[in-house]
Amino acid sequence: DALPISISIYLTAFFSKSDKRKTFDLSYKERLLKNQNHRCTICNSVIDLSNAHLDHRIPFHYVGDELPDNYQMLCETCNTRKGTATYFEISMLLLHHK
Repeated sequence: DALPISISIYLTAFFSKSDKRKTFDLSYKERLLKNQNHRCTICNSVIDLSNAHLDHRIPFHYVGDELPDNYQMLCETCNTRKGTATYFEISMLLLHHK
């Protein structure tokens, strides 16, 4: 049996990841913000380029920059809280600590 495509993509990313991070220009970050309606994807607060942080949905530690749709913009507070946790882990943390 073949692995589901999502699992095979993650495994491929994990085993081929580079330790070097990509750099992203302001236009890329602005496109992400526009796609998110200028809202943090965790707490839904309004963010812009001056107070938003580019974040890996699945932490860089696990898959590097190998997944093209693995980026989101977060407010500083959520990005700091999230650290290297996965989205599920941080959602559960925030849900139980409101």
